[in-house]
Formats: sequence, structure tokens, C-alpha cells
Amino acid sequence: MTGKSKAISNVPIHLSIYSPHVVNLTLIDLPGLTKVAVEGQPESIVQDIENMVRTYVDKPNSIILAISPANQDIATSDAIKLAKEVDPTGERTFGVVTKLDLMDKGTNAIDVLEGRSYRLQHPWVGIVNRSQADINKNVDMLAARRKEQEYFQSSPDYGHLAHKMGAEYLAKLLSQHLEAVIKAKIPSIISMINKTVDEIEAELDRLGRPIGGDAGAQLYTILDMCRAFDRVFKEHLDGG
Repeated sequence: MTGKSKAISNVPIHLSIYSPHVVNLTLIDLPGLTKVAVEGQPESIVQDIENMVRTYVDKPNSIILAISPANQDIATSDAIKLAKEVDPTGERTFGVVTKLDLMDKGTNAIDVLEGRSYRLQHPWVGIVNRSQADINKNVDMLAARRKEQEYFQSSPDYGHLAHKMGAEYLAKLLSQHLEAVIKAKIPSIISMINKTVDEIEAELDRLGRPIGGDAGAQLYTILDMCRAFDRVFKEHLDGG
């Protein structure tokens, strides 16, 4: 988040969206990686942003959206570079190419989207966001998504990929991946819970069960102690 000082804050702003047209996802929008501090920014801004981004992408359960503009060489993408550092196998990295509609005439990003320029474990997805003119005209997101699909379907370059492009497809792809990850982790989560329960019960046995406050509960505790003493005593008599 940038303020008057053009610095950043690690305090997040939470925005909840409820709609039948969205999938169940939690997205964290991080500041874009930068190489130089502009006027009004502290000299540490470059490292500050990278440190903030790393606190999220370093987490092994996070899904990384490595976003790069279409008019930038993927080989020099800071997002891809950082994603490769923290996720060398690419198991949790999705590549996203933006601004496809703003590329110079006669050029396209087919090699990137089809994985020839830089191959990822998951498919690349191209998206077309609202332009500043659309924002100024208050074009809503549903209309923007329809316009985006029309762009891909009518594009001579991307028409054959239209069914695998766009923000809606990206959201579904991420939701399906998240569901698969959760299902895969359920057995280990159950195992961890059972282990924790066993450890707590063992600790309770070591400490001794609490004595109830009423006379009936206290009598039950005394009888239980007597039975335990009787059992141990018999074991000793039997040479156990």
C-alpha cells in the first residue's frame, strides 16, 4: 500500500466479495517488484517490496501467480525469477501474461502462452484487464470479462486458445488446483491431529485427571484410585 510518502505498509487491507459469479478463493495482491526508487520513495523501497513479497511466496502452501506484462521479455521477468527461487519445481507457480491487447502490431505472446519461451509445470494464462478508459466509464467487471472473452475469441493469434484464456478461466484453474492440494493434504492433517490428541491424552494421564467438585465425582475418583492401587498391588504379589 502506498501513501503520501510513496512507501509501503505490511498491514493488509481486507476486501470480501460475495457473488454467485466468483469462486471461493483468497487472493493477496502484493506490490509489484521494482528496480529503482522513484521520487518520494525511500531508497530501501526495492528491498522492502521484495522482503514483503517473500514473506508470502516463501510459504509452502501458497500458490504463486507470477504476473508479467506481454510487452516484457519473460527471461527478464522479476516475478518468474523470484518464483523460481522459492518454488524451483514449479509445483505451485502459475504464469500469467497481461496486456496482450497492448502489444505492438504484428507481435504476439504465443510462444509464452504455449510454453515454448519458458515452460512451467502449470499452463500459462493470458488475461486482458480493463483499460483506464473502461475504468473512467465505470465499466463493471462482468462487462469487462465479456469483452475479454470476445477479444480472445475474435483474435487471429489467440483464437485457438480462447477456451484456456481469461480471468474467469484463471480463477477456475486456481480453484481446482487449491481443491486438489487440500484433498492431498487431508490425510497428513488427520494424522497430525490424531498425533496431537494422543500427545495431549498422554500428558493428561501423566498429570492425573482433575477431581470433580461435587461429592459424586469425588467418590468416583477415589474408587478409580483404589482400583488402580488394587491392580498394581496384585501385579506385585504375582511377581509382575
